[in-house]
Amino acid sequence: MTFFHAPDPLPVKSRFLSVIPKLALALVLLLAPAARAQDDSTPPTTPTLHPALFLVGDSTVKTGTGTGERGPWGWGSEIIPLFDPAKVHAYNEGRGGRSSRSYIDEGLWAKVLERLQPGDFVIVQFGHNDFANSRNYPDRASVKGSGDETQEIDSPATGKPEAVHTYGWYLRQYVKDARARGATPIICSPVPRNTWIDGKIKRGFDGYAQWAAEAAKTSGTPFIDLNAIAADRYDALGQEETARYFADSQHTTKAGARLNAESVVEGLKRLKDCPLANALAPATPTPTPASADLQPFEFKGNRNEQEDSPETPRTGKVLLVLPAIRPSPTARAMPRASGRISTSSCRSSTCRAAGAPPRASAPTDVGSRCWTSSPIT
Repeated sequence: MTFFHAPDPLPVKSRFLSVIPKLALALVLLLAPAARAQDDSTPPTTPTLHPALFLVGDSTVKTGTGTGERGPWGWGSEIIPLFDPAKVHAYNEGRGGRSSRSYIDEGLWAKVLERLQPGDFVIVQFGHNDFANSRNYPDRASVKGSGDETQEIDSPATGKPEAVHTYGWYLRQYVKDARARGATPIICSPVPRNTWIDGKIKRGFDGYAQWAAEAAKTSGTPFIDLNAIAADRYDALGQEETARYFADSQHTTKAGARLNAESVVEGLKRLKDCPLANALAPATPTPTPASADLQPFEFKGNRNEQEDSPETPRTGKVLLVLPAIRPSPTARAMPRASGRISTSSCRSSTCRAAGAPPRASAPTDVGSRCWTSSPIT
C-alpha cells in the first residue's frame, strides 16, 4: 500500500508570517467600500433655525471658513454677534471668489433658497469679483451696468453658449427669488477697497455702488449704501490708520471686518420700517481693536487668489475680463429685442455673423465671444 505523506508542517512562526499578507488584503477589501462611502459623503448639516438671516456675498463677506484661518476676515463673521440670537439666527453663506453671477450659476444660491422660509431675511453684497474672471474662476464676470442688456459668449469653462446678464440684473434675481419664498431681501453696495485719492478713500467702486443702488430702486428693495458708510468711517480714521484695517487692498483684518459689519448695522438702522433692525442686539461701545486684530500676517495659500475656496480646482485659464457694453462706431449692434450686443473686438464666427468685423489686432481668442485678455490688478 502506498501512502501519500503530507509535507512537514511549517514552523509556527513561518505559518504566522505566511498569513499576514492574506489578512492585510482581506482588511483592505473590507474597509475600501467604507472608505469610499466616507469620501463621497457630505458632513451632516445643522438644521436651520428661523427666523433666519442669510448673508450672501463674496470673500469680503466670508473669507475661507470665516474664522480668520487664512488671514483676512469678512464682515459677515463680525456682524453675527451684533444680532440678538433670541430674535434672529444669522448664517454667513458668503463664498470667496464668487460674483453675483457665479454664486447663482454654481448652485450656491439654490442651496440658500432651499432653506429660506417666510419671515426670513437675506442681505446680498457682491461686486468685488464681478468685473473680471480669474484663473480659478473663468466664468464669473458679469456685464457692467444694471439694465437688461446681455452678452452672448462661449463659456471659457464649458465651451457652451451662454447669455451673461448685467450685475444689476443678477441682484434683482436674488430679490425676485427671495420674495417668492416670503423672505425680505436687502441689497448692499460693495465695501470700499483701500484705495485713496487726495486724502479720501475712493468711493463708488467703479460704478458698482451706483448699479447696486439702481437695482434696489428698480425692484423696490431696501438698500444699504455700505460703500459710502464704510468710506466715511475710514476717512475719519485717516489713510495711515486705515492701512492697519486692511489685509491687502481689498480684504480686511478682523478689525476692518468689524468696522464694515458696524457699517451694515448703521445702514439697517437708517432703513424705514425694516423689521430686521428690531433684531439687533443692544448697542455696545465699539471696542478698541486689539493689536492682534490689526497686525499684518502671513498669507496662507496663493496671495493672488486669496479669495479662492479650498475646493476650487485650478483651471490654468488665462485671466479674462468681460468688457462693458460699449459697441464701437464700426460695430453694428443687434436689435435690442435679441438682447445681444457685438463689439469690434470679437473674433468668433458668431460675432462676425452678428455684424462685428474682426480687427487685425484683436486680442487672443480663448474660445469665448466678446471677451478680451487682460491682467487683473
